[in-house]
Amino acid sequence: MKVQGVDGQVVYPTLFLAYLTHDAAYEVALCKAYNRFMANVYAESEGIIRWVVVPPLRDVDATITELRYGKAHGACGVFFRGIEGDRTLDDPYFFPVYEEAQALNLTITVHQGSGSPALNALVDIQRSHTFTHGRLPPLVAFRNLVANRIPELFTGLRWGFIETGASWVPFTLHQLRGVFTKEAPERWGPRLFEDYHMWISYEVEEDLPYLAKIIGEDHLVTGTDYGHHGIGGAPGDPSAQLNMVSTLRGRDDGYSSSALDKLLIDNPRALYGM
Repeated sequence: MKVQGVDGQVVYPTLFLAYLTHDAAYEVALCKAYNRFMANVYAESEGIIRWVVVPPLRDVDATITELRYGKAHGACGVFFRGIEGDRTLDDPYFFPVYEEAQALNLTITVHQGSGSPALNALVDIQRSHTFTHGRLPPLVAFRNLVANRIPELFTGLRWGFIETGASWVPFTLHQLRGVFTKEAPERWGPRLFEDYHMWISYEVEEDLPYLAKIIGEDHLVTGTDYGHHGIGGAPGDPSAQLNMVSTLRGRDDGYSSSALDKLLIDNPRALYGM
């Protein structure tokens, strides 16, 4: 973190990007083990390393218990994949979790990942890599949450879309605009993200000025999955973004220093309620 110029960090899991088990009790045990491990990391880091609760979503009561534990031990969000099992995130099944997260001031964070066994089995992973089962589900989550106006049911809840990039947002808004033709045109821009308390993660090679016009300067955040960069010529994760802070600070496209401060400092604080 010191080398990268990062003063504080919110950690997301790797293991739980995959769908792990049909056994609900085993899922509870796995999530509890991870959440307690991260609580110890938070304590040992003296609060510099924050984290997101991994919820055992097959057991809503156990999930709520984990949210309360996480809140008491340094968590600032709740980890979701874009599709969980056979449910998209607008499903009322998740509403008790959203209600508790709202009450605890925890952000719902939608991370790329393969939470749907049916989707995982649909295509050859060797041919599609993580694109179909990992990268696309957050787009489905965003579309369904917005289309079904779920943020209007939880007006104090924040939503983050993490390690997704942001270039998909114009396409998804275009699709929504084509379905909801009676909506005012200005709905499909920065006002949506402001009204719905949604933040989108940006990746450094994307067109930042263009995306800021659509999403708004106040609702873009960034992060780096630098633990997954390639070593010795091996392929790495496209979200690795080594030297993210220095790369952003070194931009020469006229994007202002104050706008970069929002991206790197102010907006993440708003997203996580810090």
